[in-house]
Amino acid sequence: MQNPVAYTSRKLKKAELSYATIEKECLAIVWALIRFSRFLYGQEFVVETNHQPHLYLNRSNVANARLMRWELLLQLYRFRIRAIPGRDNVGADCLSRL
Repeated sequence: MQNPVAYTSRKLKKAELSYATIEKECLAIVWALIRFSRFLYGQEFVVETNHQPHLYLNRSNVANARLMRWELLLQLYRFRIRAIPGRDNVGADCLSRL
């Protein structure tokens, strides 16, 4: 069993509030990877999310320029994305609703 070593969060900036849902979800991953890059860079790790579209971001042509830039940034890291159904992701769901 793996245990979390840290939790972090932040509020969306004014401009980010108008992002599409997939952009907000991707922003969360990008922000977290940058924040913890000193621990993650050069390591293989798993990103767990309840947002299915992230599974397909690197498999298709992305027309959205913002997502394309983030996709290029994410290529610096060695990770897999694992989708967890919302009903099974109780801890994260509880934290996000506080």
